[in-house]
Amino acid sequence: MIGAIIGDVVGSIYEWNNIKTKEFELFSKDCHFTDDSLMTIAVMKAFLDSEQDQSKLQEKTIHNMVELGRKYYDCGFGPRFQKWLLEEKPTPYNSFGNGAAMRVSAAGIVAKTIEEAKTFSRIITEISHNHTEGLKAAEAVATAIFLARQKKSISEIREWITKNYYDLDFTLDSIRKNYTFDVSCQGSVPQAIVAFLESTNFEDAIRNAVSIGGDSDTIAAITGSIAGAYYQIPDSIQEKAMTFLPDDLKDIINQFMTRYDKENLLSRKRIHHSYGVALKMAEIGREKGYTEEEQEDLFLLGFLHDFGYHFMKNGKSHGIVGGEILKRNHYQYWQEVSHHEEDDSPYQSSFLDILQQADMQIDKNGEDVGYQKRLEDIKSRYGEDSKVYQKCQKIVKKIQAKE
Repeated sequence: MIGAIIGDVVGSIYEWNNIKTKEFELFSKDCHFTDDSLMTIAVMKAFLDSEQDQSKLQEKTIHNMVELGRKYYDCGFGPRFQKWLLEEKPTPYNSFGNGAAMRVSAAGIVAKTIEEAKTFSRIITEISHNHTEGLKAAEAVATAIFLARQKKSISEIREWITKNYYDLDFTLDSIRKNYTFDVSCQGSVPQAIVAFLESTNFEDAIRNAVSIGGDSDTIAAITGSIAGAYYQIPDSIQEKAMTFLPDDLKDIINQFMTRYDKENLLSRKRIHHSYGVALKMAEIGREKGYTEEEQEDLFLLGFLHDFGYHFMKNGKSHGIVGGEILKRNHYQYWQEVSHHEEDDSPYQSSFLDILQQADMQIDKNGEDVGYQKRLEDIKSRYGEDSKVYQKCQKIVKKIQAKE
């Protein structure tokens, strides 16, 4: 699901300027989210609002697509879907456009069985793309995502798609030179699936998708939706893609991932970071002459400071969420967790100072790199103008003023 958004953002600048190579800058300043990300997020919101109640899912899908679609009306919709968005009561229009397949990834994530993935896919798709080719494409992508999350192999996923949906008897190399722009499901979805099947990792899958040209953002979104379910998405790629989204859309994503895709929120690298912060806090405590028991408390606080990522909801930050859980469990230093992201917190303590000091020196891999390299890494991932980077700069200045 995050993979679809990454593919869309990366492919956004190549839709009308195709390239026929895998060698290109993954993110540029001109990248942006398009209708592919927006409708993917609208479907996420529909699942959240309907609580997986199939009788409500279609209504909620229409509602959220219309609401977000009208809010971000100029993000790249085709003319027929734009008209659908403005209808008083939107009705299907027998479309077999690839919009059917680019928005369906949440169905493969939420589903508990492959039959449920098919059912969710149909409910989501038939509200507009009720042509047999549109329905088939959406189901093919949703079931491929489901199988990827079930740890099926690439050969098993290929066999499933070939048996039930498409002839995949071609390679990207064989079509790259002559492949042209095609927004139909039958002319772009098989190509997007093969881009995943020929990949070696998540980034390679996205590069495969863009390299064939055509409807680059949508093809990469479809490829990314499957690849994101199959591979571990690098934190740096995920975080960079999120910088291109407004806060209201990121909030929906966080709520959905908290409910259905928690393993991507609290990633392995965040755990490495937390362990590194824990070690650094204990080290600072020793240098300051803290008792052995206090050093142990510092270590535990460092290890716990980011666990709130696993439970984020209702637009609250990971620090606030983690602090609330720890407070409920009578943890002594819950306020340190709640306030560790803040550059102007009214709450002050020596343990909070040490937590921020360590957090701003330990990189995403758990390595002690110092303040400057840590800030450079944050800037590269979130952007120089991002709120995250600016807040971290202020925290570092505050820490250094106290040292």
